[in-house]
Amino acid sequence: MAARPSGGFRQEPAYVPRNEPPSWASGGKVAKVDRVEWLYIPEATTAAQALSAGEVDYSENVPSDYAPALARDADIVVSSNAGNLGTGRFNQLNPPFSDIRMRQAVMMVADPRDYLSAMGADPQNWRTCFSFYTCDGAEPD
Repeated sequence: MAARPSGGFRQEPAYVPRNEPPSWASGGKVAKVDRVEWLYIPEATTAAQALSAGEVDYSENVPSDYAPALARDADIVVSSNAGNLGTGRFNQLNPPFSDIRMRQAVMMVADPRDYLSAMGADPQNWRTCFSFYTCDGAEPD
C-alpha cells in the first residue's frame, strides 16, 4: 500500500462519530475528507506510475519492484497491510498430485521463503506464516 498524505480536509458537519476510539471497522470514526473519487486502474504498474506522478493519492496493490522507488519519494508513504494471505495448493484430482506421496515429497523440498522472496522481493515485505489465517492480526499504525 502506498499513499500521498493529504491535509486540509474538513469533517462533514452533520456527521457525529461514536464516542469511542476507532478500532478497524468498529468504534468512532472521524470523517476527514470532503469527497472521494475512486479511479479503477486495473494495471498495477500504471497505478504506481500515477501515484508517482501525483495523479492519484492512493494505490492499494503496489508492485514489489516499484515499492523502493516510491519509498524514496518524500511525499509518498509505503506501508504493509498485515492481513493479506497468499496460499498455494495442489490439484489433487490429477496426477502426479493425486498421489499423496508426491504432495508430501514436494512439501519436503519446497521452501515458501523462495517463492515469497521472488514475489515480494525485499524480505521486509513478507513473512512466512504456517496458518490458514493471518498470523498477525495487530492493527496497522
